[in-house]
Amino acid sequence: MLVIIGCGQSKRSGTHEAASLYTSGYFRLKLAYARTIAKDDSILILSGKYGFVRLDDRISSYDQHISKVGAVSDASLRKQVTSLKISEQDVVVLGGSDYVERVRRLWSDCKTPLNGGLPQQMKWLKAQIERNTHA
Repeated sequence: MLVIIGCGQSKRSGTHEAASLYTSGYFRLKLAYARTIAKDDSILILSGKYGFVRLDDRISSYDQHISKVGAVSDASLRKQVTSLKISEQDVVVLGGSDYVERVRRLWSDCKTPLNGGLPQQMKWLKAQIERNTHA
């Protein structure tokens, strides 16, 4: 299984490992949940600028939303899927509708457990983290 997390708008300045670049509470919850269902090498972040990045990839801070002009192209994402050898995996997407839409273009059968608005998603993530870490 591959878990893909949508990136976040809030970032540290400078260059950092991707897992520590994004600072929003929502991103941190998505990452914490992902780590309860998959190992770090099976988790990717979908960045509006860089496309798919591994948690330990060092990337620089940026300002590029996945749905805005200048975002990583579908063609670039397809190339990354091939080069990362991840095309045949079952995929879970943790992110908003813009991220889900982009991933569905590559994996039409991806699982999307987050529903509702941000408060509902964060509540669900917290409950799942609690359940998975105390099971």
